[in-house]
Amino acid sequence: MLCAWHRTGAVALAWVIAGLAGGLAPPAYARFTVSPASLDLHSGGGSVSLGSIDVSMVGEQAQLFRVDVQDLEQTASGGFSIQSPSSAPFSASSWITTSPTKFSGAANRTQPIEYAIRVPRNAEPGDHVAAVTIKRLPPPGHGQVAAIEAIAVRITIRVPGTIHQAVQISQLAVPTLAGGGPVTIATSVRNTGNVRLDFNAANRGRLTVLDGSHTAANLPFIGLLYPDQVRSFRLAWQDPPTFGHPQARVTVRLASGTQALSARFWVLPGRQAAGLLL
Repeated sequence: MLCAWHRTGAVALAWVIAGLAGGLAPPAYARFTVSPASLDLHSGGGSVSLGSIDVSMVGEQAQLFRVDVQDLEQTASGGFSIQSPSSAPFSASSWITTSPTKFSGAANRTQPIEYAIRVPRNAEPGDHVAAVTIKRLPPPGHGQVAAIEAIAVRITIRVPGTIHQAVQISQLAVPTLAGGGPVTIATSVRNTGNVRLDFNAANRGRLTVLDGSHTAANLPFIGLLYPDQVRSFRLAWQDPPTFGHPQARVTVRLASGTQALSARFWVLPGRQAAGLLL
């Protein structure tokens, strides 16, 4: 469920995406649902794909709904945010048209939203993504502040061609010296390939702390990472030893092999570590 608060002269968005970020149950006030929650298509350059999205309404009044095609971007935590349409390299928002773009609510009926996806002949191979967002607009004259309820459908279009998986591990932040726990290790991973990575399946990734041959702390990655998007991961090692020289390591499994980055740091007794830092 997406919720936005509309104010005179400005719009402040607070997106909580159920269909895109794990299937959270819609709040009790929602009186419409959308099916399917997401679409995954394979379409070649120059092709046209047709289909429909159903909006099911229960107890709706004659309130106006609007259908928007927008960009879909990932947040550092792995969620999704809705943005204005753009010409970003992996955006599919300019390929999609819908009909109708507006409709009135009615009690206990289903409104189909027909869509057409026209893939350009020169489309780059790989995964392109967009969102079709169905919004219930506030009634006219509702005042300066009113809720806009919306649900987004994620559409991913894979254009065939040369597919490659690649990542850039842009940083691995470790302390110079640690004087006790917890020790925080952080990293950021950018998808520099042209297809999404699935950390739950073929593209296993993790952030670990190795103390000798022993895995002292471990953070498996979960979810997806779309092309040209960045995700951040943070691991808190709660119980480091009093003394040691452990290694932090981040790995991501790709079709071509495993990408990795590592860094070592010292763990010393608190007073000794403070003295060395001074």
